[in-house]
Amino acid sequence: MAAIIQMMEGAALAMAHTLATYLPAVLTDIAAAYAANDQSEFGFAVPLPAPVAIYTREVFSIPLAPAIIVTPVGGTEVADGAPDFGELQHHLDVAVFCMADQMEIAEAQANRYLQAIWTVIKLHQQLDGSLSGLAGVSTLKYGKSPVASPTNTKTIIGWMASWEVLVNIVESVAS
Repeated sequence: MAAIIQMMEGAALAMAHTLATYLPAVLTDIAAAYAANDQSEFGFAVPLPAPVAIYTREVFSIPLAPAIIVTPVGGTEVADGAPDFGELQHHLDVAVFCMADQMEIAEAQANRYLQAIWTVIKLHQQLDGSLSGLAGVSTLKYGKSPVASPTNTKTIIGWMASWEVLVNIVESVAS
């Protein structure tokens, strides 16, 4: 079991490194693409800053935003070629937490981060190159929800959006 946990954690680290490397440029492109629409809707271009932090474990207090949280949530063995190989599908939750003075702006940022994360994953199927046997990365489903203040649950302080991502690895176990 320790090897599977290590590989699952490795998948989360590879995803985090990939997002840290490529996400800022994609966010810039997306912000530019929406600038004219934002000007007519909000009166200004919605800022789409790079993440201030990328975490690879569940975080229960996020001091700064936007922040990315890449969490390994489980996995599946999809092919058993024992004793020679195994194919594992690691499930990651790739989430972003956005805050802004206006909740409409934070929601727009969350929507655009979903688009940016999807784009980075589709363009960089080998992630950061650190995973041997990487056979591909798939985005499954996404969602978003408002985040309430821990001290006043009627006050919305931001938006959380996330992708469920599958990282497929064919791993040789033969010596």
